[in-house]
Amino acid sequence: MSTRPSAPKGPKPPTSLHPSCIIAENAILTGTHPITLSANVIIHPRARLNSTCGPITLGSGCIIEEKASIGLLSSANPVDTRSTPQPGEVRYMEHDGSNEEDEGDRGEVEGVVLENGVFVEVGAVVEARRVGEGSVVEVKARVGRGCVVGKHCKISPLCHIDENDILQDGTVVYGTGQRRIESGLGGVWEKRMEVRRLRAEVERGLVKGDLERWRS
Repeated sequence: MSTRPSAPKGPKPPTSLHPSCIIAENAILTGTHPITLSANVIIHPRARLNSTCGPITLGSGCIIEEKASIGLLSSANPVDTRSTPQPGEVRYMEHDGSNEEDEGDRGEVEGVVLENGVFVEVGAVVEARRVGEGSVVEVKARVGRGCVVGKHCKISPLCHIDENDILQDGTVVYGTGQRRIESGLGGVWEKRMEVRRLRAEVERGLVKGDLERWRS
């Protein structure tokens, strides 16, 4: 009897997958819009990427942990992308070695973009328009539709960010929604990124991947 996991319900999405990314055998990718995974992305077991209502792009080194959900959960109440500010945004993704804007930034299709080195921890839900480089969404936190999260932010466990909210670089959300700003002075952010890169190297040896299953 085969132990290969059964295909998830829903359509298999069009994908662009860097050969170094890892998608666990029982991760779930579904939808009709493109899903783009850049170099060294790791998708853990039972994580879900749903592109039914818009494209998903993950920058290099992103890690999506178990039972986390990435993607728009409904097609209702689209944001006005023409007026949404872009604090600290990065206009490149390191998947093909080329610079390009995502479709949401051009106002064509609303989607979800995680920039390089974003970690989404167990059970978290991310519908944000953009999550900046080096940010972390911790256990069972939720980032609402249309949010723009700056670089090196931290959304603490169980915290919720309302739809269309904007977090500037270095924002820490904690407790019952309190916020503070952390400075990146002294190379603090760079050191954190290095720690995360080391963690990612460990995880690459632990997650059994099935990349070919998802190629399109």
